[in-house]
Amino acid sequence: MLRPLALVVVLVSLSACRTVGWDGTIWQKGTMREVMRDGRTEERARVVEAARGPDVVGIGALTGLAGEISIVDGAVWITRSLTGRRLATTQGAAAEEGATLLVTASVPEWVELPIDREIDLEDVPAWAGFPNRDWTVAPFVVRGHLLGLEAHVLNGACPYREPIPTGKEPVRRSAATTFGTLVGFWARDGAGTLTHADQTVHAHVIVRGDETWTGHVDRVRIGAGSIVRVPRDREHLNRTNSVTRAY
Repeated sequence: MLRPLALVVVLVSLSACRTVGWDGTIWQKGTMREVMRDGRTEERARVVEAARGPDVVGIGALTGLAGEISIVDGAVWITRSLTGRRLATTQGAAAEEGATLLVTASVPEWVELPIDREIDLEDVPAWAGFPNRDWTVAPFVVRGHLLGLEAHVLNGACPYREPIPTGKEPVRRSAATTFGTLVGFWARDGAGTLTHADQTVHAHVIVRGDETWTGHVDRVRIGAGSIVRVPRDREHLNRTNSVTRAY
């Protein structure tokens, strides 16, 4: 049994510490295998329920593969395909918006890493050191210059299963160079669950301009001078001290 003085010391010590950083967990409804391979595209979650709070980032697909979902800092972007290769984009999730696939993470603290050279999207995890950490999955956000961007917006069918039904071909967008935001996840063993087969990265892009849209990234290079945001590891700190390590 703790003596009164010892109990006071313990309480003071606990109150003097705080927890910062990401705890390494994600929230996911649906898998790539269920949705893309098996064609099970029913609603599994409401977007508005998953995007609560300014710390949330995420990616997903609308029910019926009717469009793309991207979430950055709690802000929701939804783009749907229309006839004539047109796109319709809304910011903010209406209460009735449903998702067949949705993956989110709540990251209270990020570390910003400036990119000093041009790199491919697939090289971001290794460049940021993800495989050397204890994480099995990790979110990331990139803001900056995007080169050779190729992306698509779902239109009711998996774009990788041939033949694609007539009228359900994805709407594709490309840009030799543009400024935008990437949000995505790296997964150590996520093929079929979080990423496509033989891939470790699943990312979406948000482009604002004359046409504002979000879509699934097929390929892109990230230009020098861009910023990659990665989660800070969870750790306990004394309230009188600040985080001093870079990452």
